Amino acid sequence: MAAKVVLLADVPQIGKKGSVVVVKDGYAGNFLFPKKLARLATVADEKKLDAEQKNRVTNEKNKQRIIMKLISYASSQLIRKPIKVPVKTAVGGRVFGSLDPHLVLQELFEEMPQLKNIDSSEFQIKIPQRVEYAGKYVFELLVNVDGKSRQDVTVIPLYVDVISETETKKHK
Repeated sequence: MAAKVVLLADVPQIGKKGSVVVVKDGYAGNFLFPKKLARLATVADEKKLDAEQKNRVTNEKNKQRIIMKLISYASSQLIRKPIKVPVKTAVGGRVFGSLDPHLVLQELFEEMPQLKNIDSSEFQIKIPQRVEYAGKYVFELLVNVDGKSRQDVTVIPLYVDVISETETKKHK
């Protein structure tokens, strides 16, 4: 016979905490229940698990849609109107220090607020050359599409206009 149980802790080779798994009655009764690693699953637990799985699928579809929108936006809009990233500069536009990729990502999120629904760790900005002067640059935005493997990465050209912070203050 088999029993459906909800794991109360991670159990190696069985499942993670909160998952509903099917195990043999003897294993559940002699090991999982006495050690308080699991409890019997109810119909409500199974419904909750189904709802969570549907939410995950929906979130994944939304993420794919948002990434497609980002690709479309990057190829059509950012060429004409690059992301403006204010940095500290000296006279002549020379940039102090290095350009922080997180600052570029933050400015991209301001341009496309719907990206905030996606975990920022799934984005990486590759800055190929050292940005020494204010001006227009093309960076690579690497997007981890499936969220799992590092091989399934979409590369999007990211058009960035590095401007002086003093210029930004003048225009406000």
